[in-house]
Amino acid sequence: MRSKTLVMLALVTVVIVLAAVVVRQQSTAIPQQGKALFPELLTRINDVTEVKGTSVEGSYTLQLRDGRWVVKEKDAYPADTDKVRQLLFGLGQLRRVEPKTSNPELYDQIGVQDVDAKGAVSLQIKLSDAKGKTLAEIIVGKHQLSKADLNQREYFVRPPGDPQSWLVEGKLPEDKSPLNWLRKDILGLDRGRVREVRVTHADGQHLTLRRKNPSTADYELVGLPTGAEIESPYAINSIADTLTNLALDDVRPATAVDFKNKDLLSVELSTFDGLRVSMQTIKDGKSDFARFSASFDPSLIEKADSAKQETMAATASETKKSPLRQADDVRKEVEELNARWHGWVYVVPGYRVDTIAKKKSELIKVGNKEKPGKPHGG
Repeated sequence: MRSKTLVMLALVTVVIVLAAVVVRQQSTAIPQQGKALFPELLTRINDVTEVKGTSVEGSYTLQLRDGRWVVKEKDAYPADTDKVRQLLFGLGQLRRVEPKTSNPELYDQIGVQDVDAKGAVSLQIKLSDAKGKTLAEIIVGKHQLSKADLNQREYFVRPPGDPQSWLVEGKLPEDKSPLNWLRKDILGLDRGRVREVRVTHADGQHLTLRRKNPSTADYELVGLPTGAEIESPYAINSIADTLTNLALDDVRPATAVDFKNKDLLSVELSTFDGLRVSMQTIKDGKSDFARFSASFDPSLIEKADSAKQETMAATASETKKSPLRQADDVRKEVEELNARWHGWVYVVPGYRVDTIAKKKSELIKVGNKEKPGKPHGG
């Protein structure tokens, strides 16, 4: 009888302990933990036609016009589509970690104060559809690396007008300036395609750099004076390579920049597969402006064919895929480049222009003598 009583007491104790554990778990569970901050956003991503970002540092407006994203504050220049997509899907994938303060006096500690508050570091992001309806809106404050996943970040956020702030997890582009939402690339070419670069200075001086075939590593300086040699192959290659990977610092409508009566630096790049790219640059104040155009020249393809034969003769087997494009692809490329460049002038990095603008006298040396015009004694 006594043993039965002890067994019953033990069972009752287990039940009480389990009940206490369940009650404790329920009392310490975090409401909405792990749930999406914007549960319906991912299903309505394609309805978003405008993104507005506002902070004390300024604002940006991304708009979907004729099927492409543009930056309103930059005269509707194309936006970085990948970055826009990262923002939209990033907002849709934000997950709640835990609630934080609802005391306005503590907002500045986590950066979720209203964006017009003194000393605010917050960014307010608003997504709207074509009818102007708000699909999502949030104030994003300070952030840190996620404790659970180093590929993610944790953000302190708060819905506008709602005192409750949250710690959420995800990954968002954090740019606040319209400049940082622009599509930055101006020209990107496979180096193997480039045959020749010709630079003409305002005073008429020019230099030409050329490669014999697509597999040649270094450019040659055409017209190298007798007894002279290239001082640095790297400096020669840099002139051409700068053009194959050129990005903007800013952009202006073509009507806003006057190229007339200015000292022009003109550059023409040609490829083995028929592409010609022309660039003209001027300096206006502290900025270097550049404009571009592209054309297709079938005569270059003939030179490419002979160059390719040289390349194949020089190598027993061709293991790499040729970087050269078919004529129809180059024609399409020309159309796309001109459509993107038409009506725009670019602010390009000054150091890039300085690299391209080196004159022949700066790139060569004659025997052991110093270059003409350079004073003796350093």
